[in-house]
Amino acid sequence: MGRQNRPSKQYVCVFCEGKSEIVYANFLRQKFQNVAVIRICKEPRQANLFKLAQDQLEKNVRLKNSIEVLNEIWLFFDLEKTDLAK
Repeated sequence: MGRQNRPSKQYVCVFCEGKSEIVYANFLRQKFQNVAVIRICKEPRQANLFKLAQDQLEKNVRLKNSIEVLNEIWLFFDLEKTDLAK
């Protein structure tokens, strides 16, 4: 009897704005490790997380080469009180 084919895991790339978002993404990675590969792109606080994601997807060779198997892209960020005042 041959090996059974297991369904492939979902591949998710997560861009995080800050430390609390990274902690949450790590929790999700651990919780769903059986069904998904969650890659966390950690960057210091960025003014434009969307621009960071775009730059990484265009310039990071590892991400660029895996774009065909990438199922989802998540952006984790929050608003600070100073952001709301603007």
